[in-house]
Parts: sequence; C-alpha cells; structure tokens
Amino acid sequence: MLFNIEHDGGTHIIGYVVPDGYSGEAKLRIRANGRVLLEISTVDFRPALVTAGRHETGRCGFLLDNNLLPGLETIPDLEIVDVANNVLVYRRPQPTRLRKKILRLETHLFPLRKLDLSVAPFFQYSACRVEQYGKETVDQMFLLNGVDSVFLSGRIMYRGYQHYIDGQFSVFLVMQDPYEELAERILVLKALSQNEKKLLNERERMLFNPVIAYLANLSLADTAALKRCIINMPKEVIATLSNPIVRQLTVSTPDEMPQRFSVASALDMLSSCQLVGFRHEPNRLSEAIAETWNIDAAEISIPEQIPSIRKLGAMLKDMAAVRAFLEKDIELYQNASEAAKAVELGLGKFDDEG
Repeated sequence: MLFNIEHDGGTHIIGYVVPDGYSGEAKLRIRANGRVLLEISTVDFRPALVTAGRHETGRCGFLLDNNLLPGLETIPDLEIVDVANNVLVYRRPQPTRLRKKILRLETHLFPLRKLDLSVAPFFQYSACRVEQYGKETVDQMFLLNGVDSVFLSGRIMYRGYQHYIDGQFSVFLVMQDPYEELAERILVLKALSQNEKKLLNERERMLFNPVIAYLANLSLADTAALKRCIINMPKEVIATLSNPIVRQLTVSTPDEMPQRFSVASALDMLSSCQLVGFRHEPNRLSEAIAETWNIDAAEISIPEQIPSIRKLGAMLKDMAAVRAFLEKDIELYQNASEAAKAVELGLGKFDDEG
C-alpha cells in the first residue's frame, strides 16, 4: 500500500492511495472528533502509477472538497483513514503537535500499547504496531512528504530501516530484563497455542510456529515440568528464542543469527538513540519522556509489568540453560544499565558517546 497527500488547501485536499490489490480502488474514511463524516473511493486517474506498473487502472487519486464535505476548511482535526487496512493516511497539522519524528522501536512481544496510545496524540501522523503492515506500507510511513510531526512504533528489524531512520528519526527504546522478556515470550506464545490472538503478523507466526507447537501442551503451573521443557528445548526452538533484542538491533531479518561482535554493534546503536528507558522503572521513564519531548508526564501511560512475568523471569534467572541462549542479551542489558548509571541520569538516557 502506497499513500500520500499532495496538497491541503483548506477547502480541498488532494492525495492518492494505492491499495494492496493491483486493480481495485481504495476506500477512505473521513473522520473528525471521533465521528465518521463520510467515506469516499479513489477514482482520480494517476497515469504514473500505470506506467510504473504499480496499479492496473491508475485510479488511485482522490479530491476531497466542499462539494463532498461542506465546511471542510473549518475541520482542524480531520483525519483520512484507509478502510481496508485501518492505516492513517492523513491528519491535519495543528500548532500543538510536536514537530519531531520519533520511532519507538518496540522490543516486547506483548507491545506497550498504552504507552503508544498516550503519546501518539502529540503528533500529526502516528502509526502503532507497524510490523503488522507490509514493508511497502511501512516504507511509506517513513517517507511521508511535508510531515514533520511523526510517531511510529513497531517491532521491526532496525537494520532493515536504518537508511530511513538515520538523520531523520530519533529512536526511543524501552528495554526489559532479558529473563522477563523470555518469560513474556513464553507466556504469550503459550497463550497463542490456545487462542488465536493477532499479536503476531504472518511472518512472525511462521517464525514462532515451532515454539508455539512446543509449548502447546505445557502446564505453566508445574514448575518442574516447565524447567524440563526449557532444558529439553529443540535446537530450532532455542534458535528462535535466543537473544531477541541483540538480533533485532543488529541483523536485517528475524531468522538471521547475531554475529561475533553483535553486542558492541547493539551498544553503538543504543548510543545513537534519543532515549533508552527501562521497563522496571515506569515513573522514571515517564519523567524522561516528558523532559525529552517537553510534555506533561501525567499524560504518559506506561503499563506495570504483569506479576506472572516477573515470577517466571525470576525462575528463569536461576537456570544455566537459559543464561546460555540469552548470553548476548544479558550482556547488552548489563552494559546499558551501567551506562545509564555512569552518566548519573538514572533515566536510561544515552548521549552520543554512550
């Protein structure tokens, strides 16, 4: 899916949306103040899209004006959303929006949705859980024309998008204790084996299928059985669960394994971030976000860690087998924690020298 706004003249808005289907029309929902005002289809001809082979008919453009929506110029909070994918295409700028481009690189398998929903309204354009969309759509979100207020969040591979990020986006990342991260993944993937929730996109589901199958019959209430399950994990399952954060920061594809100097590379990446926070310090994290972006900390919502994750994480910490396949993530987390203390911030903020 491709999309962009070419012009907003107040009384008229011109843009285009290329749908996922090669020959279809996109349907757009126009809304404001939480209400749907109307729906329109893309019917205007864009010959360049046909020439480029992006669409069969080229009927991907649209014109929204006073004929369709009287008083269009008086609607400051107008939004345009693609109906099929629920992707925000456009939100009108307002003076109160932050003029920043931020990527919150999601590392949790269970996303920090409350945090994203509390932060997103401060920006003109926002999209959360971007990993659920195709690469072309995510690329477009990084490349929006004339928009200097953008908040994106998602569990994407950093290296795969670094060429869009460098020099354009400030990166914000929330780190979690590696043992608690593994505990979260075990609990989430165990739940997925019983209930088909859409926490994973299609590519992730293929990646995690061996883990989901392995955990399907596991009783989380039986501590001895759980320990045996972890000790006896097949190599394929271990490979999928090992060092997820270092992998996300240093390789280009989810099934690629970290290299010898990957921890150093991951630390270099963290040193370039505008903000690195820690999940176990929600109040300090809120204060750091508020200070960095000059917003009210009371507006920021960070969910508390689930007690069952803390409990399972504590058990995993005592297992040598777990320490072996989380070795790189553990080293990264320890170094990041020490770096935060060394600069006497206690907020997980890194300067350019790390």
